[in-house]
Amino acid sequence: MDENNKNPRFLFLVIVLLITAALGTYFYYLKHKQGQQSETTMALYNRQFADAKTDRFSGNYGVAVEKFKALVAGAPDKETEGLNKIFLAESLYSRNENDDIFQAMKIYKSVVNDYKIPPKVRASALNGIAAIIDKNDNSFYKLYFAEPPYSTFLPEAGTERSRISKAFLSILKLSDETFPNSYAEYMTAARYADLAANNSLDDGITPKEAAETILKYVSDGDSLKEDDSRYADSANLTRYLNRAIAINIGGKILGKQIEERESGFKLAMEKATPFETSDDQFARTVIMRLHFFYANFLMVNLDGGRHDEIKWLLKPYDTAATSSELWAENTRRNFTGILNQRPGDILIRRAVELARISPEFRTFVESVGIK
Repeated sequence: MDENNKNPRFLFLVIVLLITAALGTYFYYLKHKQGQQSETTMALYNRQFADAKTDRFSGNYGVAVEKFKALVAGAPDKETEGLNKIFLAESLYSRNENDDIFQAMKIYKSVVNDYKIPPKVRASALNGIAAIIDKNDNSFYKLYFAEPPYSTFLPEAGTERSRISKAFLSILKLSDETFPNSYAEYMTAARYADLAANNSLDDGITPKEAAETILKYVSDGDSLKEDDSRYADSANLTRYLNRAIAINIGGKILGKQIEERESGFKLAMEKATPFETSDDQFARTVIMRLHFFYANFLMVNLDGGRHDEIKWLLKPYDTAATSSELWAENTRRNFTGILNQRPGDILIRRAVELARISPEFRTFVESVGIK
C-alpha cells in the first residue's frame, strides 16, 4: 500500500478538502437561491409599484392610497421608501377626503427631512410641494407650512400672487440645492418668464436682465442632461412645457430668431405625442396646456400664417368642455383657477383671442366663464 495513504495527516487533509468543497457547493447554491428569491421579490414589488401608479394616474386615488401605503411599509431601501411616500402624498392630496391634505403635506415634509433618503428623492419631494402651493393661496401656505424653513419663504408684503410666487421660487431653489435637477431649473425659468410677460418683475429688474436670467436657468437645466425616466410622465412633460415657455419669452425679449424660440415647443410636442390618447390623465392634462401655449405662440408671432395648425392644436378643447374624464376636468379647473386668481392675466386675454380662431376653443372658454 502507498505510504501516503497510511499517513493520518494526509487522510485528515483529504477529509477537510472534501468537507470544504461540499460546504462551498452548498453555500453557492444557497446564495444563488437567495438571489433568485430576491429577484423574484423585487420583480413582484416593481409590478405592484406599476399597478399603484396606474391607479394614481387614472384617478383611482382611494385604491392608489392603500397600495402605496403597503409599498411604503414593504420598501426594500430608503430610496424606494421615499419615492413611494411621494406617490402616497400625491394620491392623498388628489383624493382630498377628511384629513388627507394634512397627511399629504406631513408626508412630503417627512421625506424632505429624512436625510437617510437620497438627496435626489428629497429634491423631488420639494418639487411636489412647490407644485401644490402654486395651485393654492396664502392661507393654504400658512396653514400647512408654518414652520421653518418654509415660513421664511412667504413674504409679508405684496399681492397674493406675488407672495406665492416668491415662496414657489424659494422652494424650487431649495430643491435644486438639495440635488441639482432640471425640473426646478425649468420651472424657475418659466415663472420668471410669466412675471416678465405680465409686467410683474420686481422693481429694479429690467426685462433684458430677466430674459438673461430665464435663459441661464434653461441652459443650466439642459446641462444636467437628465434622463426622462427619472420623472413620472406628467412631470416630464411639465418640464418640457415650461422649458418651451421660458425659451420663447426669454428669446423674444432678447430678439432671438423665431425658429429658435419655437424649438422648445417642437421638442415638447415630440415628447407629448406618445401620450395624446394615454390612460395617464395627468399627462393628458399637461398636453392640453402644451397645445394652448403652442397655439398662443403661433397666433402671437406668426401673423395668421398658421391658423390651420392653431385650429388643430385647439380642437381637443371641444371635448374638454364637457367630458367627465379626469384630464378634461383638470383642464377646466386650470383655466377657472387662472380666471379666479388672476383675472387680468395675459393668458385670459390670449384665450379670448384664440377663441376667435378656433370654434372648438370658443366652446371651451365659454364653458369656463371666459368672455
